[in-house]
Amino acid sequence: MRGIPHEAERAIAAIRAAGGDELVSAMSTAFIAFADAQEEWLARQFALRNFERVADGARALRISATQLGAVDIAGACAAAEIAGAGQDVPASETALAEIAAAIERGRAWLGPLSSTNEQET
Repeated sequence: MRGIPHEAERAIAAIRAAGGDELVSAMSTAFIAFADAQEEWLARQFALRNFERVADGARALRISATQLGAVDIAGACAAAEIAGAGQDVPASETALAEIAAAIERGRAWLGPLSSTNEQET
């Protein structure tokens, strides 16, 4: 599957097998919207020093990313979970910056999946 990271191919193939390109498109579109909203929410919670919410929000995003095989995003979220649970300000800030960067990188391969016209089989 062109453009999809190797670690995501199995997850995308399983989603496609379960519901075709339409399900892949729907899940990719929903994930991108959720990731964008979660990124903003996490930044607000960090600014308020609500570290428990940072950890919880990062966990929710990690679980969602894992379903699509977005390992890069999931890894950044795992770091934010640990940092938030430990109320570690510098580590939380670093992890949230990495989440934002990972989402941007993920957009490069998730975006095309959002359009069934651009998908390969």
